Amino acid sequence: MNRSTWILSLLAGAAVAALATAPSQAADLPQVAPTYAAPPAPVSAYDWTGLYLGINGGYGWGRANNNAGINFSGTDGGLVGGTLGYNWQWGHLVAGLETDFDWADMSQRNAAVPATARVGWLGTFRGRIGYAMDRVLFYGTGGVAYGDVTLSSAGTRDSNTNVGWTVGGGVEFAVWQNLTAKIEYKYVDLGRSTVTPAALGPTNIGWRGSIVTAGINYKFW
Repeated sequence: MNRSTWILSLLAGAAVAALATAPSQAADLPQVAPTYAAPPAPVSAYDWTGLYLGINGGYGWGRANNNAGINFSGTDGGLVGGTLGYNWQWGHLVAGLETDFDWADMSQRNAAVPATARVGWLGTFRGRIGYAMDRVLFYGTGGVAYGDVTLSSAGTRDSNTNVGWTVGGGVEFAVWQNLTAKIEYKYVDLGRSTVTPAALGPTNIGWRGSIVTAGINYKFW
């Protein structure tokens, strides 16, 4: 056997030996753990906590109850005004305080007397408690109501600020991060107080009825 043939045989044998031992050596190498992409972070629920300011408007209908026997059972009309409040949230539970003040034109004339009853403005200071489903809030509300009640007859008139109570509920939607819209119903009883238009004399009068409003609020944080 010449030298070149011997060298080729030696190299071939070495290659075969290397291929035979490669799998066992590969098994001894440390295994690298597979990597996985982290799942996307869940979208956080809407946070109702914060101070808000808004506008509202709607319609009220009811009765100007009185002790003079005058029928004012259709004392109704529109309202428009502003709202200020603050919410606190714990999980799905939302509680808050809210006040609103509205210019109103809820009136009725009894031509037989003749006399006119009118509610010229109306305000409330209420607590709210509700259940939040992310960007939707269902709530109940109740507290103090106050308003201007006027009685007019034969060119004379007198008015007073009556204080009573209110209870109701509504639903509020988070339209954007800082903007919400709501629809609300309230039952209001302004109690009674004494007014003295000269043509009628002292008359005990108030107002009670229903109010439906829609509003838009801006939440500051």
